[in-house]
Amino acid sequence: MNKRTMFMIGVVSAALLTSAGAVNATPTKNTIYVDGTKVNGAAYMINNNNYFKLRDVAAMVNGSTKQFEVSWNETNKRIDLTTNKAYTVVGGEMALPSSAVKTAKESKASVFKDGNKADYTGYNISDNNYYKLRDLCKDMNIGVKFDLATNRVDILTTVGYGEEDNAGNTTKPTTPTEPTNPVTPTEPTAPTTPSTSDKIGPSDIDYRAAGDEGIKSVVLSAYDPHYIYYPSYGKYSADYQNLLDTCGEEIVTKTVSYYTYCSQTDQKSVLAGYPIQILVKDERLNKETRVCAMTYYVSKPEGEITIKMPKSTYERALSGETGVFRVLGTFIERNNSHALINGQEYQINPVNFSKSDFRSENPTAMEMTLMPKSRNN
Repeated sequence: MNKRTMFMIGVVSAALLTSAGAVNATPTKNTIYVDGTKVNGAAYMINNNNYFKLRDVAAMVNGSTKQFEVSWNETNKRIDLTTNKAYTVVGGEMALPSSAVKTAKESKASVFKDGNKADYTGYNISDNNYYKLRDLCKDMNIGVKFDLATNRVDILTTVGYGEEDNAGNTTKPTTPTEPTNPVTPTEPTAPTTPSTSDKIGPSDIDYRAAGDEGIKSVVLSAYDPHYIYYPSYGKYSADYQNLLDTCGEEIVTKTVSYYTYCSQTDQKSVLAGYPIQILVKDERLNKETRVCAMTYYVSKPEGEITIKMPKSTYERALSGETGVFRVLGTFIERNNSHALINGQEYQINPVNFSKSDFRSENPTAMEMTLMPKSRNN
């Protein structure tokens, strides 16, 4: 064998070694829902499986019974996952991926769950670690299912892994299924109000009560244009108003204090001027997921939200049941449920009303966290 042949063999061998473990990662075409609510996430498809950042999944299930913390263990140089612990937001979670196909290499990072080494298939994409969704959900006992007809992935915190059929039908296309609670907004900016000529399309979602012109969302898809019709600010959705009218219980009115918090600047009570929806969890409305109770315009960096509720719902919230009422972003200003404040786009982190927010003596104020959306996402 001459020197030239040996050299060429060496070059080819080196190339093969370099490419070993490298695969293409394509931005997923699946829509992702958590307990019936559509969410964002920088997910990639590798070998027909969805891969997510651990922090994105932790942010998605935060506040549920399946919540977990993600932290870097500097001493042992590893990623630690701690179950039954609230996730700490660091910024950048649930951002959209680029539209380009990326090169993914097998991840060398070590992941431990509750002190034990976890066995998740992982890849490094653009210096971030992504892990197979099914591996993570199985280990965390989180339900996950895929609907081929709608190209939809459902992450279900209400059931365990392998028990997805017990969660009921979650394949209905929904855009946020979770506004709740009436509040009278202070000086809301002019919402987009549908004219009487607007006709509800087959894919549209209408939360409005009879006689309420409501607020029309931005268009939700360029390929299948459809809209959400939210209740007017401070008014209840049709379903929630009907519950109040027909439940046969004492109706309790509670006022909850709030303040806004910017995770980037670590400043409290500085951001305002964006819509939210308040969701309610009540089996009389839906056995599987929360539903929209109302929309509210956050016109001040700190203020109060007043909500009417059946006495039994109030008692559940006061007992400490998780997520009886929850705040989410809307699709009124952006089609990704983000907020636009002074030209800057922000992600609105979901937040549950706590029992201490509802108590009569020394109530706490709810923190609404906003994260600036990265310019390069």
